[in-house]
Amino acid sequence: MKTLSKDLIELAALFAAVAVADVFAGALGHGQHGSLILVGLAAALVVCSAAHRWWAHRHVRAPRTPAATGDTLWRIRTTVADSPGRLAALCTGLAELDVNILTIQVHPLGDKVIDEFLVVAPFDVTGAVLVGAITARGGLGTHVEPALAGLFDEAPAPANPA
Repeated sequence: MKTLSKDLIELAALFAAVAVADVFAGALGHGQHGSLILVGLAAALVVCSAAHRWWAHRHVRAPRTPAATGDTLWRIRTTVADSPGRLAALCTGLAELDVNILTIQVHPLGDKVIDEFLVVAPFDVTGAVLVGAITARGGLGTHVEPALAGLFDEAPAPANPA
C-alpha cells in the first residue's frame, strides 16, 4: 500500500512538473526570442549538471572520524572454530555492547579461522570488555588494541552504478 501511494505521489509530481514546463515553454516559445532562450537554458542546465557531477566525484568527502564523536576505534583479532554461526556469535556479542563493526576480515586456517575486526565502540567499552565479550562467544587468543583514526583519511571512491 505504501509503495502504491508513493508511486501515485511521484506520478502526480511528474504531471505537475510537465504542466509547469509546458506553460513556461509556451510562454517563451511564442515570444520574439523564446526559442533561443530555451536552447540557452537547456545548454546551461547541461553544463551545470556536468560541472556538478565532476565536482562531486573529485571531492569525495571522507567519513566522519568516529574518534571525533567520543567513541573509540579498536582492532580485534581472534581465532574461532571454522563452523557455521561462529562469526555471527562474535558479531552478536559485539552488538550487545553497542559496538559498530566497520570491517571484517576472515583468514582460514584449516579447521579454525582468524577473524579480524575494525570496530567503533562507545567510550566506556574498554579493551578488556571487548576481550571478555569475544571470549564468551568462543574467541581464542583474542588480541585487542586501539586503532588509529588516520585509517579514515582516504575514503574509497563511491561505486559508480552506471
